[in-house]
Amino acid sequence: MTRYLYAGGAVVSTAGVPLVNASAQVYSLRTGGSIVTDILSTGGSPLAGTITTDANGQVLFQGPDAVVATYWLQFASGPRWPVTPAGTALVVAQTLAGTPTITTW
Repeated sequence: MTRYLYAGGAVVSTAGVPLVNASAQVYSLRTGGSIVTDILSTGGSPLAGTITTDANGQVLFQGPDAVVATYWLQFASGPRWPVTPAGTALVVAQTLAGTPTITTW
């Protein structure tokens, strides 16, 4: 099966500073829905429905097998933000080059 890579732009504070290690729940719907538990880190570790931003405040995870859907991230008690599958080749190339420019939010 194929797991698609999900990526989001940087999560930043109101001052524009990237939020490092910010946790969010991954939901199936914008309102209501359920927590999506079949997600993995980019290294293949189970995340159990909770993602954490990286050192640049960015979101990156693998979705469930063979599913291409918009998921919704909820940080603390704020609104939910959409995240969609990214072009894997593009993400890898940009990450290796040190110039990620993913802006799905």
